[in-house]
Amino acid sequence: MGLSRYLPGFLQVLLVEDGLSENTRLAYRRDIQSFLNVLGVMESLAADDIRAYVRYLGNHGYSPASIQRKIAATKRFCRYLYMQGVLSSDIASEVMVRSVPRPLPVGVFESVMKELLLQPSGEDRYPQRDRALLSLMYGAGLRVSEVCSLRLSQLGLGESWVRVIGKGGKDRFVPVPNAVGRLIQDYIQDSRAEIRLSDRVDFVFLSRGGRALSRQAVFQIVRKYAARMGAPEIHPHQFRHAFATHLLNRDVSVRDVQSCLGHAKLSTTQKYLSVSTAHIHRMYDKAHPLSGVG
Repeated sequence: MGLSRYLPGFLQVLLVEDGLSENTRLAYRRDIQSFLNVLGVMESLAADDIRAYVRYLGNHGYSPASIQRKIAATKRFCRYLYMQGVLSSDIASEVMVRSVPRPLPVGVFESVMKELLLQPSGEDRYPQRDRALLSLMYGAGLRVSEVCSLRLSQLGLGESWVRVIGKGGKDRFVPVPNAVGRLIQDYIQDSRAEIRLSDRVDFVFLSRGGRALSRQAVFQIVRKYAARMGAPEIHPHQFRHAFATHLLNRDVSVRDVQSCLGHAKLSTTQKYLSVSTAHIHRMYDKAHPLSGVG
């Protein structure tokens, strides 16, 4: 088995100590297994093995971003092996991989989002559910996984806030606009109550079979209504992007947006400032000595 026998223990550390989600741990497993498969059965590693793997990935057409991700996972695994005494030195610290800047999130205009939220209508099977779903994603900046796993017990009084369980199982409380709260209330009291087995399920957004909506179902719902209004390029995560940039455009502080999004680092939230040009122009006009001159 070689070094692959240490992989289960490493994945357990990612769960217990880092609180990483199952999807993230599976991604680590795939990337590290790829590294081990390329090297073959080995009982030890050297920094040159990681460098050789970088060249292998480059020669096989992987993008710089993919290479960076795979090497980051590999170095993390090597550091774990060092801490376990399997490797005699921290070879990960000897390997440097050029960082790749993350692309900025693609912005969506407020008018486009408002039009999209109005798309569910009487001709659709679950217009109340779909409109409440889309409005909550935009109104509270929820990830797809967060809205899929949202339970009735996580809704605040009058649906004016939600308790979101985010990455790593961390809780955060996010305010919900009054209009969105009313849409959720109407959906729960009306069309949700008519779904089979809804009284036995605690999830807020249900499929026609009475189960929690899957990520794939949410993608299909968004794709359906986006295509209807001639904007098929819109995808669910852009609702979260729009939530952040539109709040910043209205001068909500970066710290408050960070709290709502559940970002551990402020720098993760600050990337939305690069998209929020209206916010930047307003701050510039207020601060610069030449503002209003001429």
